[in-house]
Order: sequence, then C-alpha cells, then structure tokens
Amino acid sequence: MRRAPPDAPDGALRWQNHLMETASDSNTSSARILMVGVDPGEVPGLTARLRKWGHRVCAAVPSVQAAVERATELRPDLALIDVDRAAGSVDPGRSASALAVPSVHLVGAAGEELLPAGPESFPYACILKPANDGQLRLSIDSVLANHARERKTREESARTISALERKLAELQDRHALAHTALDNMTEGVVLAGRDGKFRLINRAAFSTFNYDPDGDPYLWSETLEVLESDEATPVADADLPIRRALDGSATDGRRLFVRHRQSGAGTHLSISTRPIRDPEGRLEGSVLVFRDVTAEKRTEARLEETDTRLQNQVDLMETVFDSMAEGVVVVGADRSVVVFNPSARRILGVPDVVPDFRDWNRDDYLYHADTVTPLAREEYPLVAALRGESTNEMDLYLPGPDVYMSFHATPLRDELGRLRGAVAVFRDSTPLKKAEQSLQQAVTDLQQQNRFRETVFQSISDGVVATDRDGTLTLVNRSAEALLGRPLARGDDAASVFDGAFFRDKATPVPRDETPLCRALRGESTTSMEMFLRAAPDSEGIHISASAGPMRDASGDLTGAVVTFRDVTQRVHAREALLQAFAHGRTEIIDTVLHNIGNAINSVAVGADTLVEQLGDDEVLCRFCALADSVAEHEGDWIDWLRSDPQGRQVRPFLLALVADLQKRNESLNGTARRVADRVRHIVDIIRNQESFTTARVWRKTIDLREAIADAVKTLRDSLDRRAIAVEVDCARAPSQILVQESQFHQMLVNLVKNAMEAIDALSSTGRELVPGPRIRIAAWSEADHVALDVTDNGIGVAPESMREIFTAGYTTKASGTGLGLHSAANFVVGSGGTIEPLSEGVGRGTTMRVRLRLPQEAVRPGRPVRG
Repeated sequence: MRRAPPDAPDGALRWQNHLMETASDSNTSSARILMVGVDPGEVPGLTARLRKWGHRVCAAVPSVQAAVERATELRPDLALIDVDRAAGSVDPGRSASALAVPSVHLVGAAGEELLPAGPESFPYACILKPANDGQLRLSIDSVLANHARERKTREESARTISALERKLAELQDRHALAHTALDNMTEGVVLAGRDGKFRLINRAAFSTFNYDPDGDPYLWSETLEVLESDEATPVADADLPIRRALDGSATDGRRLFVRHRQSGAGTHLSISTRPIRDPEGRLEGSVLVFRDVTAEKRTEARLEETDTRLQNQVDLMETVFDSMAEGVVVVGADRSVVVFNPSARRILGVPDVVPDFRDWNRDDYLYHADTVTPLAREEYPLVAALRGESTNEMDLYLPGPDVYMSFHATPLRDELGRLRGAVAVFRDSTPLKKAEQSLQQAVTDLQQQNRFRETVFQSISDGVVATDRDGTLTLVNRSAEALLGRPLARGDDAASVFDGAFFRDKATPVPRDETPLCRALRGESTTSMEMFLRAAPDSEGIHISASAGPMRDASGDLTGAVVTFRDVTQRVHAREALLQAFAHGRTEIIDTVLHNIGNAINSVAVGADTLVEQLGDDEVLCRFCALADSVAEHEGDWIDWLRSDPQGRQVRPFLLALVADLQKRNESLNGTARRVADRVRHIVDIIRNQESFTTARVWRKTIDLREAIADAVKTLRDSLDRRAIAVEVDCARAPSQILVQESQFHQMLVNLVKNAMEAIDALSSTGRELVPGPRIRIAAWSEADHVALDVTDNGIGVAPESMREIFTAGYTTKASGTGLGLHSAANFVVGSGGTIEPLSEGVGRGTTMRVRLRLPQEAVRPGRPVRG
C-alpha cells in the first residue's frame, strides 16, 4: 500500500494513511468503473492505470446525462467523473444520486464553482486535477469501501426492522395467548409490580382468593388467614410468599393452608414465587403461582396412612423372617429375589448380598439326600413352584457347606389366580441328619463303653453289688460272687446277699435289716462294717469290710443302693498277731506296725469310699436311664421325635456329652481301683516285713527314688485331692536310684506326707486362709555319701518348745492321733544310720522335715535284694 508523500502535512499524512489502510482492508478489487466526461486522450492511460489496480473500465461516456442513460445497461460499481468536461446541463453534484453509484469527481482549479453546494449532494470523493496515482487509487478504494459499508448497514437495518416488526407481532400474539392461557389455567397466577399493585390476576387466582385485582397484597392478612400445612401454625407476615418475592426471595412449592376469615372456608395450596428483575437486575415486581392441593393433601394423608400401615406390616414380616430359624426365599415371576432372610444365607452359605436366582439354582447345586445323585434343575423346589407346582418336605443336600435341608415350596398367586412368584421355606436338617448318624455311632460307642465298663467292673478285686429302689439286684461283679462263695443274679432279693454273715465274733448272726445293703435302701450309709462270712459249714470263712450307701437322682429321691466289700482276713490276722506280740511285751513295735497298717488301711478305706461315692452317685447312669426312658416313650414316632420335638433335637448333644462323661467316669473308677489295689499290696508288704522287728536281718533293694516318692504321694492321692493340696516334687539334684529297705522307706514317706497334710488341716481349722493355697513340697538332693530329703508344708508349724518331743512315741496334737507316725519314721531313719530333724519358724509358719540317709557303699544291681 502506498503512503502519502513526505512533504504532506502531518494531519493529511495521517488521514491519507488511514484511508489507504481502510481501503486496503475493504473488498475493492475488480470494480466496474464508468468514465464520465474524461478527455478521450486521457482515457487509454487512465484505463491502463485502473486495470493495473485490478479494476475494469466498463465504458467512457462524454456526459453525466449519457452516463445516467446507460447506467442500467452498464451496471457500474463506481463513476469517475471529470466535473469540468461532464457538467453540461446536469448538476455534477447530483450526478451520484442520479447514477445511484458511488463516484469520484476530478475537479480542476477553474471548476471550483462546480463543486456541490451542500453535503446532501456531496460526492463520495473529490480530487483536484491533475491527480496522482496515490490520490486516485486511494480515493477509488475509499469510495468503494465506504459504499460497501453503507450498503451493508442499510441491509442490516432493513433486516433488523423487519425482524422487530415480526417480533412485535409475535409478542402481541403471545401476549394474547398468554392471557387466554392464564385465564384457563387451573393454577392461580398473580403478577405484581414493584409498587405492590397487582398487574395481572387470572381467573383461578381470583376465584380462590375472591379478591379485588387492584387490591394491595399487604392487606391480604385482613381478608385471608395463612397457616402452615398443619392448619394450625400461623405464617408471619414477613414470611408470606408474596412478601418474600417482593423482597427478592424465591419460594418453591411451599405448602400452606389459606382460610377466608369471613366464611371460614380453607384451601391447601402449593405456592411458588419468583421476583421479576430487569436486565440490570433491578426488581420490577413478582409473580406468584399456586395450585389447589386440598384433594392431593387428603390423598397423601390416606396414602401416608396406608403406607405406614403397609410398612408396619412389612417391618413385622421382615422381623418375623429375620427371626425365623428356617430359611425363607421369595422370588417374583421374573425370578428376581424379593426376600432372602439371614437364615437362608446361613443355611445356603451365601454372602450378605442378595444372590442371583441363577447362582443357586444351577444344575450342579443341589443333590438328593443320598449326597450322590444331583437334583435336576427342573426338580428344584423354587423352579417347580414358578411352574405352579408345590413341594412338601423334600430332603436335599448342599455339598458346598455340607448341609442337609428339608424344603417346602409354594407358588404365589394374586386374587385372580395369576402366578406372581414363589416362596420356599427350608430348614437346616444337618444336625438332625448327623444326630441320626451320631446316635447310631453313640449307641455303638455306648455298647463298647459298657463292655469296657463291665470288664473293668468285673476286674475290681472288691465285691460290688447294686440294687434298685425296690431292693432288686441290678449289678453284681465276679469278685462279689467269689467273696460270698455263691452266684448272684440280677433280679435277686438284696436282703439275701449277706445271708449267713456274722459279726466280728464269728458267732453272732447279722440280722438282714442290719446288713449294709438293707440299711442303704433305707437311706443310711455304712462305712467299713466288718463281718465274717462262711460259705460252707466246713470252710474256714473270711473276714470282710463292707461300705454301702444310697443312690439318689438329681431331685434327691432314692433310686437304689450300692455296697462294696473286700476281704480283710489278712488284716484281721495281722491284728491278732499284733495282739499276740503285745502279749509278749513288744508294745512299741506293735504300736508302730499297727500305725503303719492303720495308715495303709485308712488309704484303702478312702479309696473304697471314693469308689462307693462314685457308684452310689452315678449321675451318668441316671442320665443314660433317663435317655432310655425317653427313647422308649417315642418308639413309635422315633424319627419325628428326633426332628420336631425340642427334647428330641437334644439327643445328639446329650449322647455326645454322655459318652464323654462315661469315659471320664471309667477313667476315674479305674484310677481308684488301681490305687486301692496298690494300697492292699502295701498292707501285705507291711505284714510280711514284721520279721524285721524280730530278726536281725535287713533286706535292702535298689529302687527308683522318683518312682518311690510318686508312689507315696499316690497312696494319699484321694485325701490330698479332697483337700485340694498341691504337691511339688523336685529330684533334679538327687541320685536316680538308692539302696534302701523299700517297704519301710515307702512308709516313712507316707508318714511324712500325711503329717504335712494334717498340719495343713490344723491351720485351716483356725480359719486362716492359705496363700497361695495349701501345698506340700518334696525335694531330694545328694550330700557326699548321704541322700537328703525335705518334706515342706505351709501348715500349722511347730512351736520351739515342742521340737524335741515330736518324735516321741505317743506325742500328738490331734484328738484322734496316735503319735506314732513321726516316731515310726524316726525309728526307720535312725535304724538306717541317718538323721531326721524338724525345721520351723514357729506356729503358723509351716514345717520342713529334713531326712538324711546314708548311702551304702556296696555295689548292687538295680532290683536285686541285699542282706544287711
């Protein structure tokens, strides 16, 4: 683009540059230019210049009149008029209007009088001749650009005016239509100006409020009473929807109750309001729209009442379903799961989410009760129910969680009989099924346990006889028949068991009603009653010791009696021998032997009493009999009883607990029987070792020290357990074997432990609490050529002034004591070349009996007796 020459004024230069830039930005290329009055000699040059600039010369005419005549034919875009030559009879200033095209006038200095008189006839551009290329091109481009903008502006103005006219007509139509629509709306509509005056109120609003359209909305409170939807709570004036709208706040669907103060008639309304603002956001008024929801309110109240009632029923049913032990599944006709209660999830082993119907109704999901045959899918209870078929008490097996189930399924139909779904109710019959299996196994186990118990019972060396409450024998072991010398059978009369029995004098018969068994049937207990039996007139007979007691059920009612008796002939003979020894003046020896035998016999009696208590209070047998009675009562409906009756469902756990208790009882009986047998053997050993008091021979034997201590504790185990005395043994630093007189070493240990036990009894009788509890500690260790042994208790202790007397024969602090226990132990220790000493910090501080025994130097093999 060419610029103004450098010598042009600054203002002209800036204006010319602006015009050139404006012209270059306009669509001025390829314009059709008509030359008017141009000197023919200049036409070729001027034409060449115009073509150079991209324009075309459509013609060159001599005058404006000629140009006007050919304008329609030539249709030029611009006229280039030489005003000096083309003036003629036409006003050059009006030539542009005549041609209706933009024009550029070339004016010479002599033609200034031909310039247009005013702006209305002013051409688009005037150039003084001679015009240079820059001026001419700039003028042409500027005129074309200005003409294009003017034409565009005129076209846009015409379009805008046309659009506004159409919009006005449309708005007028809409206004009329809106008025018609508003008057035909069921909703009430009220428009108010910012002055609060109503501008519009439709028929529905007028009929609802019966109010003057020109009324003041602030006076509504004088005519209408506005309440909340509860029909009781007044609405404050400031909170009225119309007032809030006039204050610029919107309201959406607010439920209010409007009542006419004069008539008292009221209406429930749903009101929405909006403030009306101009484009600048200024408040122009408000609009209020409301509808009568009175009928809807009543319907809502009825629906709410119905919904509450139905929801209560649903909640009740859900509570019932959730509390049911049976699984409940309800599916719709489309097989969607509607109800799936917790028991159903638990039984089927599915997660807490509601499962898909297809997940637990696939072909390999359920099996028949035989656990082997798969159930065909079309036979599934719910699938059959969805076909309209019912299923009753169908036993099935689910392998995943290993569950047996009993199914009941029914189709659900509406009042027209149309199928709407199905319901399945099923219960977990696994406990019942397994109870049947366990019952059979339990019966087998009980039979085996009974055989085992019978074997143990028949192996007891003591005689045992039991009767029912009518005095009929129910239980007899072989030892009882052997001791009595005649067979006994179940069903025999209990009174005849001890026929032919005599008191200890072997001459006075024992009356039947005074025998231990008959006394037990009267509810009396007998302990260690000695009698003499002679099976045949020519037999030597035996001495027995019998203990008997009544058997009672859990209510304390008498159910029978049991008696245990043993052969004490050797004990009686020993006693007689001791009496003979006493007659020969060996009083101390006799007392010692009697004491040792008495301790052993007392242990036997304790074991026997334990056995009598266990047999006399046979709770396991009573429970088994009660089970047998219950089973007998339901012999005809055995399976149903096990399935349906609450008591029947407890059979399996009852049997399992019964078997466990029976095993414990058998173990306890075996342990007691073994301890009694050990104590009897110990009595025999004491009797056989009487020769050690009358001869110079001493028999020593290598024994296991730990086993010897354990045997001594076991001898007193029942007495220790009854007192809950804990016994601790520590032989870590002692020799494993020692050479000693076995029977007398054993008796020494028994005497020391028994003395410790009685010391604990003495302290307990004072009311003092033993902390951390009654306990006896036995410790052994090596000291040079001696073995040391401590027996420590936390009992009554020994006063300092009694230390020298406790080993004296006859010294005792107990009313029933003999004073020979510690004396016997001291005799053995001193006779073996050892020492014994008491250690105590005083009364109530416990005692330690410390024994040191010399270890013989001769080498012996374990178990080989050595004469000393």
